[in-house]
Amino acid sequence: MRRLIWVTGVFALIWTGAWFAAAFLIRESLENTESVAVEAVEVSGFPLALNIRMDSPRFAAPSGQINLDTQELTITSPAWWPLNATLRLPSDMLRVTHTGQRFELLTMNASVGSKIRPTAALELSSVALQSGEWTLNGFEQRLVGGAAIGFALQQVDQRPTQYDWVGNLDALSLGPTLRALINVPADWPSALSAMAAQGTIRFEEPLSRHHLDGPPPKPRALVIEKAQAVWGSSEVELEGKIEIDARGVPEGDLSLFVKNWRALYLMIPVPLPVQAEIMLNALANIGGNPETMDLTLSFRDGVAFLGPIALGPVPPLVMR
Repeated sequence: MRRLIWVTGVFALIWTGAWFAAAFLIRESLENTESVAVEAVEVSGFPLALNIRMDSPRFAAPSGQINLDTQELTITSPAWWPLNATLRLPSDMLRVTHTGQRFELLTMNASVGSKIRPTAALELSSVALQSGEWTLNGFEQRLVGGAAIGFALQQVDQRPTQYDWVGNLDALSLGPTLRALINVPADWPSALSAMAAQGTIRFEEPLSRHHLDGPPPKPRALVIEKAQAVWGSSEVELEGKIEIDARGVPEGDLSLFVKNWRALYLMIPVPLPVQAEIMLNALANIGGNPETMDLTLSFRDGVAFLGPIALGPVPPLVMR
């Protein structure tokens, strides 16, 4: 019994020292990083958690073109593995400045969580973003908003270079300026009734700490199990698979379905030649219903094809 008490006491002493050492290092790191400025850093949660609260944090990208500031940010993680962390965004306002232009993001219950595998390479196991109602303001007006956002990337256990992904934008709505820019009909709904996608992506190597300072891994395959957007009487669906070689050149087929394509065509803000509408009419008639398109978007030898028509060369699909 005495031995058990002694071992427990030693373990508690070591754990206490490790927790306070971690809290000290976190505060020092945040307060002495050039790209981060905070008024105060508080670390709590002893003994089982590390809860970090930053008051009035300001972040600057290395390029200096993007700056971010807000009233408060919190990061929570288990004390035994701090790299499994969740960042919670404030419910008041997140201010982003890009090349001198200021934008404001308002979110409700927004968070970004990540899980890192305890390996030498610190591979990314999963990352997830979610938010309730959100609004992006800029140029002194509302630009875009929605009822909810969700995105998740999950590493496949038996295939570490492959990740399943899923995303959704619920009730996405455009502000008045964007609606006017793309000529949205006045009688159309203010928000999309559906916008979601899911699939898998395979990289050249797993996402890990090696890509924090260096170039990201090259994507080698993309599977779109289903992508769908529904707005008013129009609907767009996309599915298929493409392989990507070491140069970033895609090869494969995507099935494209568009319902009420004419309404979407009229929203294109850039004037198109008459030949473009003639071509689209011909493509729609191939399927037998002039109001819908059911075609294949193909990639062959670096060239994209819509049905039998060559669209032109495809730029390399690389991550920067």
